[in-house]
Amino acid sequence: MVDSDPAPATRTSNPWEGPTDWGFHAEEPQGALNGGVSHWCYWWNDDLKHRFTEAWGQDADELADELADSYAYMWPWFLGDLLSSRSPETAALVRSLLAADEALLERTQQTNSETVFTMSVIWGAFETVRERRTWEAPRWRDCPICGERFYGGDPPIWTYRQFGPSRYCTSCCFKARSGDDSVRRKGDVIDALTRLSSACDTIPPQAFAFLRLPLDLSPERRDAIMRGLIGMPPQERVKKVLRAPDWLAVLQTAGLVDSTWRPSRGTWCRAKDGHRCRSLLEKSIDDWLTAHGIEHECEPYWPKDEELNPNGRQRADWRLKSGAFVECAGMLEEADYRQRFERKVELAKRHGIKLYVLAPSDLMNLGKHLGAELPLA
Repeated sequence: MVDSDPAPATRTSNPWEGPTDWGFHAEEPQGALNGGVSHWCYWWNDDLKHRFTEAWGQDADELADELADSYAYMWPWFLGDLLSSRSPETAALVRSLLAADEALLERTQQTNSETVFTMSVIWGAFETVRERRTWEAPRWRDCPICGERFYGGDPPIWTYRQFGPSRYCTSCCFKARSGDDSVRRKGDVIDALTRLSSACDTIPPQAFAFLRLPLDLSPERRDAIMRGLIGMPPQERVKKVLRAPDWLAVLQTAGLVDSTWRPSRGTWCRAKDGHRCRSLLEKSIDDWLTAHGIEHECEPYWPKDEELNPNGRQRADWRLKSGAFVECAGMLEEADYRQRFERKVELAKRHGIKLYVLAPSDLMNLGKHLGAELPLA
């Protein structure tokens, strides 16, 4: 990889002239797109900044540092997605301060409070974190898939969000999302599914074209998944070739799952150890625990709590031999789900229970999150 070429000397007022730059530069007060993001946050005033700084906790600081070390100039774009699961206390405080400002939605001309939350986190964290540290600026790179050179700040946000830290050119990212429609033989389709499943180390979801790669995967693993995605035919082509009415039938035809059934919501199925799972996400985690010799109990009760669990009926997803609880955080974008999740986080804190929170994007690197639970060799 050649890194010697300089980045563009200046970022023009028109971001579409020359290489696009979607990054937040530590030394530039205007933020991404040469101030474009600041136009989205014209309502961000000194009072909000002060309250945001007060709500910003150490756990959020650590998350921001982790993202800045990996995503560099793109890190603020990802904080809104992760703050609720990785730093729930700070997320709750930020939501509270925004809710307390009755005129905020009117000022922002937004009706969606989650949009305001996300933009507040992006802009507030950028300003707050920049006061104590810097991060890498964009540079020229060689795409490991096609070999073409590209400017690191040029690929749009969705490519970083989906495929991780700057590594792939925009063209290869589009190919990974659109797939290869020339793959049309049944055996070839099954082979493509099997290769993708092996590269991901999990069951390919129906929306595999939008699969997000964890930022902490090794470069070699990320490259293997990218090649697997590029070699996959589109979802509808897979169903047509395998003559499958739905994705469950696709996975069964490819031999990736066995018996399954559908409740009113989700997909209930059996893990390899016989445990009943309420989704393919849960099955993937349960199978990983089994494969790595981690003893686990499904759906244990949370401790009774007069405020948070008065009837003692709330359940976790798993309890491990160590006593730690594990929760899937698959639908934090839904307000009711997020509130129940936040109660469980508080339950764990009050009762001294170690809690592992796993999001769908963690599936491909469970060893990092649950490594402390692996039995000693």
